[in-house]
Amino acid sequence: MKYSKVIAISALSSALALILLVFGSFIEVFDLSCLFMASLALMLPLAKDYKLGGFLCYLATTILGFLLTGFRLQVMIPFAIFFGLHPLVNYFQFKLKINKFLSLAVKTLWFVGTLYVMYFFTNMFVSVHPIVERFIHYFLTIGGVIFFCVYDYLMVKFQIAMNAIVKRLKL
Repeated sequence: MKYSKVIAISALSSALALILLVFGSFIEVFDLSCLFMASLALMLPLAKDYKLGGFLCYLATTILGFLLTGFRLQVMIPFAIFFGLHPLVNYFQFKLKINKFLSLAVKTLWFVGTLYVMYFFTNMFVSVHPIVERFIHYFLTIGGVIFFCVYDYLMVKFQIAMNAIVKRLKL
């Protein structure tokens, strides 16, 4: 394994994720979809088993993302807390052969916690209708659990596809 190859793949992955985060922060309609795609971009070093490269890619993307998005918290906090770390957590879950149901439960609590953090930040800047305020906790918890189960399933499938593509390309 050449370190220049690790650095190049990680830099490419970080640059792609950063472009997506900046795009999502300037065009607000795409902010959530760009978070998802930036998370997919961070899978590239992990497909080659570059654990340190994957972590450094996440770290560089997070730091540069805060700077280049103008500290837009609606995009960068979910990325820093959850979406950027989720591919790394999935990678270690499968490498260490951790029970998938236990890890799904922990990751679901982590995701719902991220939703509550985002609700707290949104509630600081935007007033919410009283009816929404009354039922938001049910929606965040139940909707978050359902959404995350689908999201995690798709992320695992995307990581398998990314591994197959990288293996075929012989990067």
